[in-house]
Amino acid sequence: KGGRTVFFGELGIDSCNLVTYFESLGAKQIHRGENPANWMLTVITKTDSDDMAEDFIQSPYYAKMKADIQATIDVEGKDPGKKIVYAMQYAAPIKKRMQLLVQRVRTIYWRSPAYNLLRMLISIVIAFVLGSIFVTRRLATTEIVGESYMSSILSIIFISFIITGVMSMNSVLPIMLNLRDNFYRQRAAGMYGHTSLAVSLGMAEQIFIVVSSFLFCIIFMPCVGLGRSILRSFAYWGFFTFNLGIYSYFGQAFVACVPTVPTAQILAAVFIGLNNFFSGLIVRPQFITGFFSVPYWITPGHYVYEGLVIAAFADDERRVLANPGSPFYNYLMCNSDNPDEECYGTIDDYISVFFGGEFQRDHLWYDIMACALFLVLARCLTFVALKYFNYTGG
Repeated sequence: KGGRTVFFGELGIDSCNLVTYFESLGAKQIHRGENPANWMLTVITKTDSDDMAEDFIQSPYYAKMKADIQATIDVEGKDPGKKIVYAMQYAAPIKKRMQLLVQRVRTIYWRSPAYNLLRMLISIVIAFVLGSIFVTRRLATTEIVGESYMSSILSIIFISFIITGVMSMNSVLPIMLNLRDNFYRQRAAGMYGHTSLAVSLGMAEQIFIVVSSFLFCIIFMPCVGLGRSILRSFAYWGFFTFNLGIYSYFGQAFVACVPTVPTAQILAAVFIGLNNFFSGLIVRPQFITGFFSVPYWITPGHYVYEGLVIAAFADDERRVLANPGSPFYNYLMCNSDNPDEECYGTIDDYISVFFGGEFQRDHLWYDIMACALFLVLARCLTFVALKYFNYTGG
């Protein structure tokens, strides 16, 4: 149990030696007609594995086992031809192990509809719900919009990537726990190592992340009226895919780093809270100063949100009607002496003013690199945690 031996020896007639040994340790007496194998599994799962392993080391069965092993070594060990030598640690090369494990993890994912099918369906539902807010007045069919309309668009973009990200992170935690615990057993048995699993987890998630992101964007963007060109649509989908990947991979990393799902959920809550507060909408970049600029620059949501906004609105020349007295109104240097006179600027200008000039087209490649670095960081964290941590308790 837990990779440690709790009994080894002759079972005896009807497993009488096995039953007598465990009953001598205080196990519940076996019932007449009960299967000894089932009874044994019940006994060892209800008892601490370390205690049972130590009891076995002190037992006569262990002494006999050691004596038999030494006798075999003394007799057979003198023949070099009978020495067991392995060319490698594992039974298959790393390339083959990764290939088989990727196939296995993908099969597990396909057989987990509560995880993958459900998150795809939820992506579609969320896209319809959020997109329906603007479907009667899509941005793509409107040449002049107000400041409140643009503010609403920016808010719905923020809400969309936060909600889908939270969904991705929360749904990956339990399935990652099962894969992690199974990995501990397989590693103890010498089947495969942490590298194979870390790579397999990343590759298995990829297709579902890309598909979920595509399903969301292909519904949400037309409903709202985003993506006036193929390039803009592709860029928006790319950043949205980055977002789902970051949340999913950090969810895997959190489970690999801590013993239980509730503890991982605490880390996830901190991660989600930082993304909510420091992405650039709840508190806009121009108002984040001093110490609070640090979490702003190290929060992945900042780069995702900036990428989504720039992909959607950079160099957009459609007009925005300025509200008298607003920062945008002042930026345009409108005639404040005649507030009834309408004053217009471009969407590109509005974005610059709204975010204090911090969200810029020139930052697009920085945003891409930052998102990629966060993905790499999450994968490295998972790799290190799987290599050095073991929460089996055995």
